[in-house]
Amino acid sequence: MAGQAVKAAGSRIFAIAYGAAATGSWTGNVDSSNCPTDQNGFFQQYRLGSNVSAYPNISPCQTMEDIASPNTLAVQYFYSDPTSPGGDPNCTSPSGATPLNDAFIAITASLNHSRLIPSGLT
Repeated sequence: MAGQAVKAAGSRIFAIAYGAAATGSWTGNVDSSNCPTDQNGFFQQYRLGSNVSAYPNISPCQTMEDIASPNTLAVQYFYSDPTSPGGDPNCTSPSGATPLNDAFIAITASLNHSRLIPSGLT
């Protein structure tokens, strides 16, 4: 939701899913590898009723894609490296798997466009 607000304000967001799983799961423990409030298993285990999350059962991969600005013909904003440790081969960006260093090279290249700066702002 924070990404949506930033994008609505006109900012562009690049995201790289490095080692992101293509599916989310509740393992019964709260740690950095899962987000329990988005998983139905969390609600079932603690008898909390229906999952009322705005994004029930969203995967880590989908989260990263949703954070990124929408890809255009000229610029790709979402990248994934499913070959990284913990990565899932089903978590791929539209252009396919991108090794981490290649993703950073592509992002850097897309930021190197000339821009006209109005006088008085220098």
